[in-house]
Amino acid sequence: MFAEATRSPEVAAVLREQVGGARRNKVAAILHRAVERGELPAGTDIELGLDFLAGPLYWRVSIIQAAPDPERMQRLTDKIIAALAI
Repeated sequence: MFAEATRSPEVAAVLREQVGGARRNKVAAILHRAVERGELPAGTDIELGLDFLAGPLYWRVSIIQAAPDPERMQRLTDKIIAALAI
């Protein structure tokens, strides 16, 4: 799909809006709630947080094709929260 998206603006738009946009919106809501609960600072860069989350997961699952085990996901979560708290 990603390869086709580089050749087809229509496919790229569907992926961006229906897949990427919908998922980013859901995760952004989770991050906003974390800010509201005081788990992340008020000035947290939500867009950067979304990128921090997506990059390592995409790399692990899509590129090296390794299953994300729960312990590794917890460590990743801890690292992302620490990075966003700065």
